[in-house]
Amino acid sequence: MAKLSGALGLAHVLMLPAAEANIGELLGFTSRASSLAGATVAWGGDGSRAWTNPASLAGDDSKRLRFSWTVLGAQPSFLPIENVVVENEYVSDKVTTADVDLDYRTTLGQAVGLEYIIAPSLGNLTLGVVGFLPLEQVTYLDTGEAFVPEYVLYRARTQRPQVEFGLGWSPTPSFQVGAGAHLGFALTGYASVFLQTDETRPSSMRISASMKPKVAPQFGFQYRSPDEAVPGSALGPQFTAAGVVRLPLDSGVSMNLNTGAQVFGSFAGVDLEFDALSSLYYDPLSVELGFSWRYSDRARILVQADWQDWRNFNAPTLDIQDPSGACQSSDPAEDCGLPISGSANPTQELNAILIPRIGHEWQASDQFTLRIGYSQRPSIYKNTPNGAGNLLDPSQDIFTAGIGWNFDGFLNFDVPCTVDFSLTYHSLRTQTIEKTEGNELDEGSGDIKVGAPGYQAGGNILGGGLTLSLAF
Repeated sequence: MAKLSGALGLAHVLMLPAAEANIGELLGFTSRASSLAGATVAWGGDGSRAWTNPASLAGDDSKRLRFSWTVLGAQPSFLPIENVVVENEYVSDKVTTADVDLDYRTTLGQAVGLEYIIAPSLGNLTLGVVGFLPLEQVTYLDTGEAFVPEYVLYRARTQRPQVEFGLGWSPTPSFQVGAGAHLGFALTGYASVFLQTDETRPSSMRISASMKPKVAPQFGFQYRSPDEAVPGSALGPQFTAAGVVRLPLDSGVSMNLNTGAQVFGSFAGVDLEFDALSSLYYDPLSVELGFSWRYSDRARILVQADWQDWRNFNAPTLDIQDPSGACQSSDPAEDCGLPISGSANPTQELNAILIPRIGHEWQASDQFTLRIGYSQRPSIYKNTPNGAGNLLDPSQDIFTAGIGWNFDGFLNFDVPCTVDFSLTYHSLRTQTIEKTEGNELDEGSGDIKVGAPGYQAGGNILGGGLTLSLAF
């Protein structure tokens, strides 16, 4: 048991460089995008257009270089889950009833965006990059629980760096196209550990790992009506329509662990060798379509729909492989280590979801802009987990608001400056889970399934951000 605990702890360390994440989809890279509920594929993604829609990078030639810096945060608060079964004889060696740990980390980080027109005479060819870096740590990973109730998309989803690249080109003044890259990682590792309890003999450990980048491309287009912007208005053309396609990205880990422990005096050590797999973070295939309409000189409405295919999602929970299938020896127990049971993590049926978004922007004066937004995000799971498994993702109602200040200069420099502030409130719709009788194989009777007799899932996420934007 000591060697197995050490091996799994080592596996945790090996996986730290990559964690489940997408700050752009969950919170937004800038306060303006956040305050419009993410309805920015057609307009309003200043500072984060490399992510929101790379085509829109080429739609603005008023300034050649744009820079943005954002500080953002979000605090999750989930309904308590108390006095439920957290261990039973199917997943452990005893039955334990306790409260569930729902102490999820606060998101606190900064995002930096840079947009530069490379060739104004060549279709306004523009390069954009936006990146996010957590402030509390460089990165953090917690694969979460396999059986105990777990909000699967929130444990570590926003606790890692993220970088997005985009390139936009405008073949005509009214039409732009673009392509971008969403970066991820894949990790392959090997660990060898031998533990001894005899004080006259040393324990030893070796780690080796390699990490390779993975890239998921994304493509966008944007149409802007040819009418000229109203003088004194920062809201641009009267009508825009746009779309983005993002290909899926699955960043996984494959590890081989070779462990042993001599715990019974001079008897031979007990060996374990097995592979462990995990899909650390997953961003789904996504198609986003939207339009915006400036219905007055100083007001614009934005409407968008995102289709996300989560049906190939794998939770980041570790999956220990049965080593017997890979052993070629005639005596697997002697040459390939102690035979162990592979993981049988519970699975739940997944959805492709449709997320409607709406935002409104009103330029109250030459200096102040007010914004509000709303989106509704369904659960990625088809049903509540009344049977085996407790992976949770309640549907959300997301309410957003923000304000922007425009300045003619920044400090003592003649550089146009905008300061945007946003607040977001994610209300997770309450789910009532009532566990069926028996264990995870529906064997036996009574309240013995992990999560029994039942509980309520839900809560809220409160977030906000502040963005400084400069145009040169």
